[in-house]
Amino acid sequence: MRSRTIYLIDNQGRVVHKWELDAEAVFARLLENGNLLTLARYPGHKHSVWEIDRNGNILWECTQGLPHHDFLKMPNGNVLLLSRQHKTPEEVIAAGANPEFISDKGLVAPHIVEARITGPASCEIVWEWSAWDHLIQDFDPSKANYGVVAEHPELIDLNFHLPVITDWFDPSDWIHSNGIDYNPELDQVMLSASYFSEVWIIDHSTTRAEAAGSSGGNSGKGGDLLYRWGNPRAYRAGTLADQQLFWPHNPQWIPPGLAGAGNILVFNNGSKSRGITLWRPYSSVDEVAPPVDGANYRLDF
Repeated sequence: MRSRTIYLIDNQGRVVHKWELDAEAVFARLLENGNLLTLARYPGHKHSVWEIDRNGNILWECTQGLPHHDFLKMPNGNVLLLSRQHKTPEEVIAAGANPEFISDKGLVAPHIVEARITGPASCEIVWEWSAWDHLIQDFDPSKANYGVVAEHPELIDLNFHLPVITDWFDPSDWIHSNGIDYNPELDQVMLSASYFSEVWIIDHSTTRAEAAGSSGGNSGKGGDLLYRWGNPRAYRAGTLADQQLFWPHNPQWIPPGLAGAGNILVFNNGSKSRGITLWRPYSSVDEVAPPVDGANYRLDF
């Protein structure tokens, strides 16, 4: 991470190949064809996703939205980017946020972008989803998204935040999504909501317009959350004693052909950072069997 060298290491710990880049690599994925997919960061914090062959030649690059942390290549050849949207303090207050939680930088909302490669240095957005389109809040009754949070687990509470994390790291990075995965069988996308201590699943079969609303797609629920797991406090359905995930990273579906196929693996960070134990001073890898029911999920309270 943030190195100009990416290493391929075998099961004996030996370096069998390496790529030298002209920019910092934030993350990398090895593709089945032997090429490398990497998120490169130029000076000035410009991020771009590259596909690189074994000899280090850039086959294409794509910059759409504000990509960060994670990305993947989809079966159709498109690239799925974890991006973000910046909202000003004025926009956040207008959406019903409690000013107590808002910094002078406003808030950052997760934004997932699917881009089609159109040339060696060009790509276009063909699908997108924004957390900002699926909010609920019970602070300001004058706003259209005002409601009872506990009755809408499919929506994201604008005023939920865990100060044990956000106040220590970055109050504006309210959700901090840092991982995505795609399930072609379900046509669904999973993302981490790390600062909420949850993983979320959304419907990818929607149109761009449906992804911004609450109807359409295989699920019939548009871009609302189909499933969330890890911290029921985030939707008023539990207490700290019910929390299962703690600053999670890298959620992924177990692929077909492997034990537990269809289940979810997630790195449950813990976490202890900068000498301070935020929750529990150890990490674990957790396997979760989601209650999937066709294109939807059962919700058991």
